[in-house]
Amino acid sequence: MAHEATDEKKPGDDEVNVPQGQPITSFVKSDLVKQIMDMGFSKDASEKALFMTLSKGQSVEAALEWITEHQEDADFNEALLIVGQEGEGELKKQYNGNLSKEERLKIAEDKIKAARAKREAESKVNAHEQEINRIKMNKEILAAQRLDKERE
Repeated sequence: MAHEATDEKKPGDDEVNVPQGQPITSFVKSDLVKQIMDMGFSKDASEKALFMTLSKGQSVEAALEWITEHQEDADFNEALLIVGQEGEGELKKQYNGNLSKEERLKIAEDKIKAARAKREAESKVNAHEQEINRIKMNKEILAAQRLDKERE
């Protein structure tokens, strides 16, 4: 009986995987974030673009180039957090557990593969939905054209 109770999902269980870390807001220039937001991009995407192009110097041009290259990414509008501070980040905990360099690299590669697989699956779902919508729109256009011909 005790085993069954542990399998039950409790309210709030989903909140366990909430990412923790330091927001990148303090690392980017707020006036540049506002300029990019004024172009129609979200705050998270604007901050992420500026942060990811820090090595090129914080500029709207470099950020827009990054946006152009990454706006189709599944996590494009998700907030970017700096993790790995004391008590945070699974890799940090495992590193402190005396894992070898090879083991840490294997874990990192596995995580990258899993993230890619997730993005690919989401991309396939999106492509399927887009195809369904395209077909639906074509049917609606054809129906409208038939109505126009019947009225003539």
